[in-house]
Amino acid sequence: MQAVILAAGRGRRLSSLTFSIPKPLIEVVGKPILGYAIEALENTGVNEILIVTGYKAQCIKNYVLQEVSYKGKIVCLYNPNYKKENAHSLLVSYPYISKYPFLLLMGDHLFSPELILKTLNQSHSGGNFLAVDFNPDPYKLKEATKVLVDEEGKIRAIGKQLKRFNGVDTGFFVLLEEVFIMAEDLVKKKENCKLSDVFNHLIKYGSGLKACDVSGCFWMDVDTIEDLKRAENLLLRKIPQWQKELYPGT
Repeated sequence: MQAVILAAGRGRRLSSLTFSIPKPLIEVVGKPILGYAIEALENTGVNEILIVTGYKAQCIKNYVLQEVSYKGKIVCLYNPNYKKENAHSLLVSYPYISKYPFLLLMGDHLFSPELILKTLNQSHSGGNFLAVDFNPDPYKLKEATKVLVDEEGKIRAIGKQLKRFNGVDTGFFVLLEEVFIMAEDLVKKKENCKLSDVFNHLIKYGSGLKACDVSGCFWMDVDTIEDLKRAENLLLRKIPQWQKELYPGT
């Protein structure tokens, strides 16, 4: 299975830290955010990772070459339009996907291995899936992308400004080639296109997007200094548990 990590943005709200490094390389408990994603993917059976870079792309390349120990293949892809919204970064990966479904992760999110495994276990029925937290920490609600999920588990709407919602987008997806077709179609009509635009387009005109329930699993979007401090505190408690899950006997 292949995974795409979108890691092209600068992270302006963390500009005091991202002046010299891209946001995915900000360290949380001594490890870059990107490093947690790579480790979790390796331990859930992913053998190829495509990292879409942009801002300070060489820093991410150097990190992958010099500091990452990963048994599979990692390819860094450069998005020259990284200042645009993230749907453009997604499309950069399209020519390099050879297997479907593929995984899509946000490069500024922290994910537990448990969240990835739960999503994979629930996505075998075919289609496009998003890992949804139906019981999120209230702290996350202000900035989170919200989703409205019906009784059949189908996502009816997605976006930060939703007034009616019952879950939160964690930033982890299992997707078919259809998402690229929808993104290409939408970018022709809307020059600066967000991923949420693509997924709403998929919901309205394509086969749709289904929810995988990952409530209770750890994840976090790191956008501000406050988020970073909170992530540090949470991970100090979570990491020993993950080590036991990933490496029994340690």
